[in-house]
Amino acid sequence: MYVLSPISYPIALLLDKLLGEHTKSRFLNNDLKALIELHTINALEALDGEVGKETPLLGLHQDQADLMKSVIDIKGIKAIDLMIPLNKVFSFKFEEPLNKFNINMLISNGYSRIPVFKNDDKHDVVGILRLKHLIGLDFRQEKSIKNLGIELRKPIVISPSITLFDLLREFRKGKSHMAFITDKVEDLQSKLGLNRKNSLVYNQSLLGDHDKNIKILGIVTLEDVIEKMINIEILDEDDYDYDKLDIQNKQSFKKCFLIFKLVP
Repeated sequence: MYVLSPISYPIALLLDKLLGEHTKSRFLNNDLKALIELHTINALEALDGEVGKETPLLGLHQDQADLMKSVIDIKGIKAIDLMIPLNKVFSFKFEEPLNKFNINMLISNGYSRIPVFKNDDKHDVVGILRLKHLIGLDFRQEKSIKNLGIELRKPIVISPSITLFDLLREFRKGKSHMAFITDKVEDLQSKLGLNRKNSLVYNQSLLGDHDKNIKILGIVTLEDVIEKMINIEILDEDDYDYDKLDIQNKQSFKKCFLIFKLVP
C-alpha cells in the first residue's frame, strides 16, 4: 500500500472529484433481508454444489433466515396493525351466572385469559379472567364472577401507535399478557385503577382529554406479538388434537374438562 500510494492516492482524489466522496455503507431493511437470503445454505449450494457437503456449518438454514427477516419486518409495525377488533374478541359478562352452560362455553373456546365486561357494554371492561382461577370453586349455586369475588387481572392499556417492540418490552415485565388498545388511555387507566406503569402512550394529546365514553378498539396478546415476530402461528395441544377426535370422543373431551365443577 505504501509503495503504490503515489499512484493510488491521486486516482482516489480524482474519483472523489468526479463521482463524489465515498461514505460508509448503511443497509436498508430490504438490503439486509437480501444479504441474509444470499447467505442461506440453498443460495450457497446454488453457487457451489459442494458447499453443504464440505462445510456443513456454513450458511444459514432457511428457517433461520425466515426468522431473521421477520424480526426486521416488525420494526415499523404498530399494535393497531396486529389488533383483534373488540367485536371479534370472546369475552364474558361480569354479572353472568357461572352455570353448566356458561362453564362449558368458557372452556370449549380454549382461551386461558378472557376479558370481562359489565352493564351489557363490551367497552365497559372490568378486567381479565384467568380460567385457572375457576378451578376448585363451587358452581352449584350458579353465582356470577362478581358474587364469587374472583380476582380479575388488570390489563395493559396502550395507544394505537405503540410499536410491537415497545409492546413486547412491556409484556416482558410480567404485569399482563393482554393489552387493550384505546384512544383514551388515561381515562381507561383511571377507570381500572391502573398507574402509569400499566400503560404505554406515545401521543400526549391522548392524555387529559377526559371522556366518560371510553371506546376500546381491540386487544393484542403476547402470543400475537410472538407469532408476528417469528412469522409462525403458534398452536397448542388442543389446536392439533381437537379436530382429529370423532364426535363421541369430542363429547368425552369436553366432559373431562368439566370435572372441576364437581369439586365442592
